[in-house]
Amino acid sequence: MAELTSSRRDRDKKFKQSVGVFILVTMLLVLATLWLGNSRINPFDHKYNLLLRLDHAEGIQKETPVTLAGILIGNVFDVAFSTDNKILVTIRIVTEYQDKIRGDSIITLVRTMVGSASLDISLGSPEQPILKEGQFLTLKKDAVLGDLVAQLPPKLAYLETILANVALLSQQLVNPNEKLQQSLANVATVTANLTELTGQLTSKELHLQRSLANLEHFSGDAAGLMGELRVSTPKMLARLNHSTNKSLLKVENLLTDLQKGVQSVQPLIGQVSGLLETTQTMADDIALLTGQLGRLSPKVPGLVQQGGDVLAESEILMKNVNNSFLFGFGGRRSHNPLVLHTPRDLPLPSPSGGLTQP
Repeated sequence: MAELTSSRRDRDKKFKQSVGVFILVTMLLVLATLWLGNSRINPFDHKYNLLLRLDHAEGIQKETPVTLAGILIGNVFDVAFSTDNKILVTIRIVTEYQDKIRGDSIITLVRTMVGSASLDISLGSPEQPILKEGQFLTLKKDAVLGDLVAQLPPKLAYLETILANVALLSQQLVNPNEKLQQSLANVATVTANLTELTGQLTSKELHLQRSLANLEHFSGDAAGLMGELRVSTPKMLARLNHSTNKSLLKVENLLTDLQKGVQSVQPLIGQVSGLLETTQTMADDIALLTGQLGRLSPKVPGLVQQGGDVLAESEILMKNVNNSFLFGFGGRRSHNPLVLHTPRDLPLPSPSGGLTQP
């Protein structure tokens, strides 16, 4: 009986422990679910880090939200001092949005009157390089109420100066003096000049409009001329091409005829060359003959004298023969055809080389 009671107690104890463990695990799961729901960022997403260098943290701390064009993409992972006495902020961003953050992206520190600061990154240009792990972002501060309040004193002083000038001008208008009247006269003169200038500008504008109209008309004519040129140019080019081809064909035929003429002249050139060689040979022979005649010329007068003597003796001999009994009687001149006559009428060469009459 005691053993049965002890075993029941052990079972109840184990059951209670199991129930307690189950309740604890359930509560942990519920808390984890609530935390994940409030974080708005999946802790299991891949992330990468970008850096930001500041002179003052200005409300930035761990878990400060980081947005991209207003969309939550990460948070501040760490805020620490750097070796150059600056504040180095490490921003952890979901890798899914890495291609949207480029070299020209700017991170803005946004501060409100109530609540903590936040960081917003602008979208980068597609042609800029993507910022990778460990690279720095450029910071741009938004103006807040404190900064505006700090800028108010110089603005107020400038406003007071303007109000004082307005008050002085109003007093002069109420109590006009000579300077004010002169200023008003100058204003009237300037107004008249502006009116005249406006009229001149209007006239110039009309001339300009006419010039533009003429230019448009000229442009239309030029466009029509260009259209006609586009139509007529191919025809002119075709005619020019045809004429050129005909001229080239004629030139080719002329060259062919010229080549044939050259070929036909070549034998004549050979004959002329042979004739020139023959002429040269004849010239050489004539020169040789002339040389021989030059050597014989001193002997010519003696030969001519001897020929004259021979002729004289022949005449005497012929006379004697004619006077003989065989051809005539008594010294009378016979009409016998057998009578020989001396060549008296023949010219005889003279010793000087000329001809003399006997």
